[in-house]
Amino acid sequence: MIHTAHSESLVERRGPQLLLGFVLLHLAVWTVVPWLGHWTVPVDNYEQLSWVQHVDWGYAKHPPFPTWVLAAAELLLPHGVPLTYALGALCTGLMLWAAWRLGDELLGRNRALMAVLLICGITYYTSHVRYFNHNTLLMVAHAGATLCIWRCANGARTVWWLLLGLLWGIGMLSKYQMALSIGCNVCFLALLARDPRHHGEVRSWVKGVLVASAVCGLMLVPHAIWLVNNDFTTFAYASHSMAANQSFLQRLLNILEFIGHHFGRVLPMLIIAVALLWLAHRQRVNLVVDEPMAATDGRQRDAVLLLQIHAFAPFVLMVLLTLMGGVALQIHWGTAYLWLTGLWFMTTDAGRKLARLPIPWLFAGLLLVQISTLIQYARR
Repeated sequence: MIHTAHSESLVERRGPQLLLGFVLLHLAVWTVVPWLGHWTVPVDNYEQLSWVQHVDWGYAKHPPFPTWVLAAAELLLPHGVPLTYALGALCTGLMLWAAWRLGDELLGRNRALMAVLLICGITYYTSHVRYFNHNTLLMVAHAGATLCIWRCANGARTVWWLLLGLLWGIGMLSKYQMALSIGCNVCFLALLARDPRHHGEVRSWVKGVLVASAVCGLMLVPHAIWLVNNDFTTFAYASHSMAANQSFLQRLLNILEFIGHHFGRVLPMLIIAVALLWLAHRQRVNLVVDEPMAATDGRQRDAVLLLQIHAFAPFVLMVLLTLMGGVALQIHWGTAYLWLTGLWFMTTDAGRKLARLPIPWLFAGLLLVQISTLIQYARR
């Protein structure tokens, strides 16, 4: 039997540097290759390039924050499609950084490293790296808010509540779907409050949520005034999906398509994990793990709860909206949340076993999947 001598010193010293190098290469490849290969430019990128010529507090379809970001970038860089590609890559990079910080605090450095690598196998964060739109800014806001709510729950420093409110505001000014993320944050605190370990912190949490809500509310005031003066045009656009009035059969088919699409998005990540675990079995690698993480101590149970809520609750809520309200699910609605499945997977027994494998195995597996995915999209 082969025993993996997973050197902690190697992970501690070189793991983050290797990960940073891989992520930078990942972002560069998925922005430069589509540009040099003359891949079809996403419609949303062109839309932002059009809107940025008239910076405002809102637009016909969406809130204004992504356009503001593009306008700020154009103070330093030339207007054009390459700039939107670079901003799309920056958004994905910020999400991966938040995932790394969150994973490092929740799971430990080794599993955090592997989780970020797995996220790089999800196709939303490969072929869509060059997309710059409201979904990509929502993704950044959701990632940042998830990290902030964890720190708020474990420290209650005012600065984190202020930052949480800032991210809530950025998210709402990017896409109203941020309401799902805010709901996840509050739901997480509410469930923690039921645990006797946290009864003494509930009052400070309530004050913190009020502070964050006040910051968010103040940020939204100018946009709200714009909405009133422009007949709530963004609400009218959103209502096309909300008022779809699908039949029950159409709702079921819409849900199946939505779930199937997102399963296909995470499939490369799952293929990597299953293939490496199968290879470890064939090589008789020792993958014995301790007791499941959620059963060991309260902080780890809190970590699992955080990931479960923020990874899956948005999808559950969207499906319920379709099932009960007839809302027409849009495929891109999952962009902001799917990355958390990589972190959640590392809390499972399979993820804990995967973390015992040599890190080069995962790099090699991910590189193979990345090349295969790149070839697949390049042929379209």
